[in-house]
Amino acid sequence: MCQVDILNKFMLYTDIIKRLRTIANLNQGDIASEIGKAQSGYSRKEAGQSPMSADEFFQIIEFLKSRVPKTEFESALNELFGCELSSAAIEKNDSSDKSEVLILLKMLKAKDEKIDNLQAKIESLLKSK
Repeated sequence: MCQVDILNKFMLYTDIIKRLRTIANLNQGDIASEIGKAQSGYSRKEAGQSPMSADEFFQIIEFLKSRVPKTEFESALNELFGCELSSAAIEKNDSSDKSEVLILLKMLKAKDEKIDNLQAKIESLLKSK
């Protein structure tokens, strides 16, 4: 099973998306339209200035998958997850690699929820001052 340092990898995801978007010759508006956001809102997400949900991340990755050469897409996934994953293995229903990816996805979603909770606590603390 892949070992992932979630805290460090979670901060890397916007860099991966930007790199894949650039390789696909897409602009931020293209990605924003795909996830139903304004370009300015997506720009803040890609810059790390605004949170990106795990669902948005995976929607973007799915959108980019068919627009980026397979080797570069797999290389980006491997960099993000810290292990060897092939897009073919991810798509197979019976693959043990897919199980690992699903576990990683759950871990990222859990981290996203923790971040949202911490942001809410911070906002609450700031309002109480």
